[in-house]
Amino acid sequence: MMSQDFAPADSFYEPAQDGLVLGVPPLLLAFLLILLLAAGLLGWWLGQKPRNAAGHDGPAIWKAVDEAIRATMTAHSNSLVDSAHDLQRVIQNRLGKTLALGAGFAPLAALDEALADPAGDHGHGHDHGHGPDHGGSHDKHDAHADDAHADKTDLTAARGIVIERASHVVIHQPPRRPTPARPTTPSTPAPPPTEAQRRDAIRKAVSDLNDHWRLKEARIDEIAAAHRELSAR
Repeated sequence: MMSQDFAPADSFYEPAQDGLVLGVPPLLLAFLLILLLAAGLLGWWLGQKPRNAAGHDGPAIWKAVDEAIRATMTAHSNSLVDSAHDLQRVIQNRLGKTLALGAGFAPLAALDEALADPAGDHGHGHDHGHGPDHGGSHDKHDAHADDAHADKTDLTAARGIVIERASHVVIHQPPRRPTPARPTTPSTPAPPPTEAQRRDAIRKAVSDLNDHWRLKEARIDEIAAAHRELSAR
């Protein structure tokens, strides 16, 4: 049999049109990809805009800490400890590195005290030296002192008072008897606080923290100032 005796087989794939990718023209596909990329960049820019406008996360930091403080202040006794731990975690996550940096500069207070000028010391010396004209007066004073010591009257009594005629009064105190040392008693360690005392201490600490943190604008300004200082070149 010859090959022409067989019917030709149908081709099994024939593209409908030339130059298509997944059934879409290449130019249209490129245009769609560009639109998707532009939409992604626009979303990222809108998400970053609030932070870039302020330059820092001050408002978000203040809000997170404020919400944690309020949650702890309104917590009932059974959940107070857990809420206080949550407050600690929020502060540590948002401000922990900054607080650690500040704690390392605690010796600055001692340095400031050491560098401060002593009270009343203005660094001025006083020269009380005498010229040659005072030599005679010193000699006369020495002579009168010798005469006074020669004629002094000893009136030593129970308190031991010596009166010198030259205008000196010397009081000799009798020796004091040593005070017997009191026996020292070993100090007993303070008992651990009760649960009620612990809760009271937590509530007071959180209340004091709230008094400081509730000034929103002041705290945000401090965060912004710290951010500017740490970002300065």
